[in-house]
Amino acid sequence: MNSQKFIAFKEGKPGDLELNELAGKIVAKWNNLGLQLGICQDVLNEIETNGKDRPYEMLLRWRDT
Repeated sequence: MNSQKFIAFKEGKPGDLELNELAGKIVAKWNNLGLQLGICQDVLNEIETNGKDRPYEMLLRWRDT
């Protein structure tokens, strides 16, 4: 029995609800993920200081760049 995993990629930009769902899963690591997504540390610091829902705001910045 050969079990293979298939990975599917969504085309286009993720919607707000998709980002919100993902944000709930990355709460502890949102800053590190932001760096991996190419968001500069200055922007991440601004989100950390002023953001209410930091993981979601980080994902919005990533999506909208």
